[in-house]
Amino acid sequence: MIYLKTDFEIALLRGVNRDAEHLGSVEAAVEKFNTRYHKASKIYIAENSPEEVADIVIDNADFEDLKVMSLSFRSRSRAMTMAPLLIILSKFGKALLHSHLPSNKVLNGCSCCCCCMNV
Repeated sequence: MIYLKTDFEIALLRGVNRDAEHLGSVEAAVEKFNTRYHKASKIYIAENSPEEVADIVIDNADFEDLKVMSLSFRSRSRAMTMAPLLIILSKFGKALLHSHLPSNKVLNGCSCCCCCMNV
């Protein structure tokens, strides 16, 4: 599993930027993120500890400068499976994570906040 980690403040800015028009106003978007999306994300994080179970944790704060925060493969075969992905991430990070994966691989297809990808 790959976990994309972003601070909630950054995620809020991204999400509000993206959804304000669709939700009718900046205030409505902030309300939706605070009462629904981020509330659900915090529950998910508390119940599942994705940073602890992920094979790869990526700092998703800066789309132009993705950083691998940790690698923790559960088995040699898992490491061998993930190795090509790490090479691709190092070359095409932003484009891969934000454009080329099907939306069902990323939570809501947006990557604005912390989410998990199962590869």
